[in-house]
Amino acid sequence: MRNQQTIELRVFHPKQIAPTARKNRVVEGLVRDVVSHSSPADLWMRFFGNPNVEAIPGRITGSIPHTYEQPRDTVIVAFENRRPVGYTDISRLSGQPGTAEISLLVRADRQRRGIGKALLQAAVRELRTEGVKQLEAYVHPENSKMKRALQKWSRTEELQDVTFRRTIQQGEVVYLIELGAKQ
Repeated sequence: MRNQQTIELRVFHPKQIAPTARKNRVVEGLVRDVVSHSSPADLWMRFFGNPNVEAIPGRITGSIPHTYEQPRDTVIVAFENRRPVGYTDISRLSGQPGTAEISLLVRADRQRRGIGKALLQAAVRELRTEGVKQLEAYVHPENSKMKRALQKWSRTEELQDVTFRRTIQQGEVVYLIELGAKQ
């Protein structure tokens, strides 16, 4: 799929295949490329601290096991001119049917170009077909760029049938994104 800014989006389902499968190795390479072109400040805000950058791609696919993280159910990668420029990873929450956690990362040099919004729109479309009713986005309290983006996206025509609610849970900013029709 493409939007008007020639952003190509590809959907992957890492959890459905073996962590070492070729397709998951491709996903790891794409994520690694985006992470390696992201600023330290963006990585700090996205991962709530100083992440092990080398481990991020493997944790997404499950090739690097982690106590608190499971392989992602869905990963959507955004491309410009065939180069990965951002991704969103989505995990279904066990014990909460119909709810998933979403995270986004766009390369520092490609922000404010509609890539994040395109990723969120694609995630909403994909997850609706899978029966997801609500997304949770945990945002670092100091991540003003992401908070501004979510506030802006909540008012866009393309996401008019999605409801955004902001809450604070244990000191973290949580955006609850209801995928049903807006009231």
